[in-house]
Amino acid sequence: MSDPTPNSMFDWFLAAPIAAVGAGLWAAFKWLWDRVMKMRASREARIEAREHEYVKKLEARITELERNDHQRAKENVALRLAFEVVAAEVRRTNPHSSELKRAEAILTAAFGIPMDTPADMISALAKM
Repeated sequence: MSDPTPNSMFDWFLAAPIAAVGAGLWAAFKWLWDRVMKMRASREARIEAREHEYVKKLEARITELERNDHQRAKENVALRLAFEVVAAEVRRTNPHSSELKRAEAILTAAFGIPMDTPADMISALAKM
């Protein structure tokens, strides 16, 4: 065993405050780290909540747009059939009608489908 000398006592008294300062720094670092992690988790939770609400709004909007698109498709078919019914009558009474040709050109430009209706379809539409 060695006798405590003044130098070893001095070393111990110097080491104790250094250890205390180190422990304090570690505690401060841990406190800061925990606070940063808590803030990060809170921020991520807020972002996820906003994202969830945004996705719900987008899904509702997509559903509405799909419903509107389906309705417009049905309306377009009905308009096209109604035009064919009326056009069949105009073709029968006035086959060289310039208004009919203009209406067919407008529909062809809008839909990209030529308005050449087969004769049997014209007769079937006229019978309706």
